[in-house]
Amino acid sequence: MSAYHKSALPRGHELAEYTIESVLGHGGFGITYLAHDTSLGAKVAIKEYLPHDMASRGENTKILPNLDTKNAVKDYHWGLKRFLKEAQALAQFKHSNIVRVLRYMKANDTAYMVMEYEKGQSLGQYLRQHGNRMKEADLLQIVLPILNGLEAVHAAGMLHLDIKPDNIYLREDNTPMLIDFGSARQAMSGHGQRTILTPGYAPIEQYPDKGEQGPWTDIYALGASMYRCFHGKRPTESLDRYQMILKYHADPMTPVNKIGNRKLQEKTIKCMEWALQCFPTDRPKSAREFQDALLGKKTVSFSSALPIEKKGEAVNSHAHEDKAALHRKIKPAIYTLLLAITFFVILYFWSEIVAYVPTAKKMASDAYRDGLEITKNLKQIILDKL
Repeated sequence: MSAYHKSALPRGHELAEYTIESVLGHGGFGITYLAHDTSLGAKVAIKEYLPHDMASRGENTKILPNLDTKNAVKDYHWGLKRFLKEAQALAQFKHSNIVRVLRYMKANDTAYMVMEYEKGQSLGQYLRQHGNRMKEADLLQIVLPILNGLEAVHAAGMLHLDIKPDNIYLREDNTPMLIDFGSARQAMSGHGQRTILTPGYAPIEQYPDKGEQGPWTDIYALGASMYRCFHGKRPTESLDRYQMILKYHADPMTPVNKIGNRKLQEKTIKCMEWALQCFPTDRPKSAREFQDALLGKKTVSFSSALPIEKKGEAVNSHAHEDKAALHRKIKPAIYTLLLAITFFVILYFWSEIVAYVPTAKKMASDAYRDGLEITKNLKQIILDKL
């Protein structure tokens, strides 16, 4: 079943030696088409760079950057270069668990990534058709090969940065592959654009200024995808988890051992808890390490393996340090404030007493004004200390 998008190239449109047949899917950064390779007689998938927040299709099928922001043209072309760079990197892979890029090209003032087309569906589509959940054994047959692909991606110095059920593609024989890499989109987030990620699957370090990204970033997203397959719902957004852990010392995410209605193996529970740790340093450092743990080749033994709500001071050291620093900063200001209040109270009662003495009325009035000025100065001192 084909999809629809108002800005899609029309059926029958010729793009080099390819003829567009239908829309396979679309997102915020582009449209993917099913096309026919007229020279080889084969089906291909073609992804078009079309960031809808920054550009739109004009006349003669050309893509035009929006001019409603100061740096729109510059940002569009910067993203275009990132898209081509990602296509060039993916074209180097010949791995059964990574989408195969055949070529990339420029046309219509944008760029296109031509990929092998294989019949199948995404894991997300499968879940929607099968009650939103999956058996443990069936899911592990998907996750373990995907980790092989991730290991190859990471070894090449790349990250996926958008792993989720909709970006894990299942061929007709159920062998999985990673599609729709998000590194170009994530790069745009760091280039002054709005944060571009998938809530629930993106770990805390994908948010601005929240930590360094690495293989552990993709492992969190894969763990979140496993959680979705067992629970029927995506995990709590990582930014909400992060804020709750620091503020209240509790994780709002439903613990892994309480999700779903199917009993999971203990090692699978431990591995998911490991992958879904909020802080990057608490997660597996490589796809191979995570895969070995799922296979039982490695014992999962780490201080953060239990649900975060039970970890106590080990997890909340960040919050304790911040709290102690705040106390050291506020303490002098509180003493200064108490001194100002005491001085003002004494001054007030003194002025009330001397007000009954006619010769002292002017003196009291002047002292009262002086006291207000002193209080104002003390207030500024407090603000400076804060």
